[in-house]
Amino acid sequence: MNPSTADLATLRRTLGTPELAWLLARLRTRLESTGQLTGTVTKPQASAGERAAVARLLNRPVRAGTSASVSLDTLDDVLRRSGLWPAGLAAAVVALTGTVVDPLERAGERDAWQAAANTLRRLGRPELSGWADRVIRTGALRRAAPTAAGAQALAAQLATVAGALPTSGESLGAFASRTVHDAHALDVHTPLGTLAVGLASALGSALASSPSAARSGEQTGGAATATDALRGPVPTSSPTDASADSARWRREAWHSVGVVLDELSSSVLVLGLPGGDTSPTARALAALAEAGQPVVLTLRQLLADELGTVPPVVFVCENPAVVAAAADALGATSAPLVCLNGQPGAAAIRLLERLVADGAALRFHGDFDWSGIGVARALAERVAWTPWRFSAADYSAACAERSALPALLVLPGVSAASVETPWDADLAEAMASVGLAVDEELVLAALLADLAL
Repeated sequence: MNPSTADLATLRRTLGTPELAWLLARLRTRLESTGQLTGTVTKPQASAGERAAVARLLNRPVRAGTSASVSLDTLDDVLRRSGLWPAGLAAAVVALTGTVVDPLERAGERDAWQAAANTLRRLGRPELSGWADRVIRTGALRRAAPTAAGAQALAAQLATVAGALPTSGESLGAFASRTVHDAHALDVHTPLGTLAVGLASALGSALASSPSAARSGEQTGGAATATDALRGPVPTSSPTDASADSARWRREAWHSVGVVLDELSSSVLVLGLPGGDTSPTARALAALAEAGQPVVLTLRQLLADELGTVPPVVFVCENPAVVAAAADALGATSAPLVCLNGQPGAAAIRLLERLVADGAALRFHGDFDWSGIGVARALAERVAWTPWRFSAADYSAACAERSALPALLVLPGVSAASVETPWDADLAEAMASVGLAVDEELVLAALLADLAL
């Protein structure tokens, strides 16, 4: 109602007084819930001032007792007949308190928001339940999508993203294009990108913190899952907006589930790959292999260039110290060696997959600890390999040679039954029984002897 056709100030002095605040609040609530103002409202313990205000409003004497009752039909009639607000009581409440959404429309909006929340809660990924609850509880979903329809669409996109993770060395733009059909949908300042990076961080952290996962994906304890092989450093805290750490956190969050923000941020360390003359990368490999120098290959190079000659056997280690020692001791006479540098990133996986596809046989050695076992299991689910001094006999020999290993190397207690070592079923039992970790650095002499061509 336009105040020019009815006196809003007078209405406010009549119905909007402090003594009638309870009545106006009840009217607003009833209008929101039912869309109608009929029947009677009562305040059981009304003050004398509130009872007197009701009497003045309805032009009747103050009634005895402590309650104040108002017939809404009567009040509507008073407003219309007096000309105070000819449009009636409901219009008067709107004029004083603001627009009221139709109850059916509001119920539909509420149901739509609930549907969006349910989509996040039912992603089929138990490890993301905490993330989904936080997104809903903190209002992040509402901030990202101001309407229920937008929230539903956003939740559906997040479900698609969750279902496609982890991936293997895919750029963020390519991943976004493949999953939600928009190469920029996961960019840093988009609503989807803002929420999806948290999803990636939660998923990556859950996969990293789990000591083991069976092939079915159920948590069992002891070794890492196959998806660990696709991750880099796992972010452990949320970023602060517009900080230097924010960009780093975002990069690590995506990297933890196999998505790279650019093709230069993922790399792998190699020594002795023979290379060739079929591409710039192949020529660089050839020159550095001849010089006995290690080389770092980026994912960009591995996606774009030929590798040249692929050797029949490639050794794979977990730690850069092995590469450094081989370069120092053997130089150009070292057998081809690839370093995973702990949990390998997208570049390492890409390189090993290409080597195997072109006929190379991989021989793997890692630390004799539960993390090393996890790397080995993860690698086995991506590429075929045979153990390189990575058996129960090798472990027992390494322990026997070092009767006084530092206390720092004591393994955390884990049941051998929960840690599968399919390349040697006795290895997990031996490690659980002895309870000592043996890092690659402790067996360098034996590894270098194998690498000597």
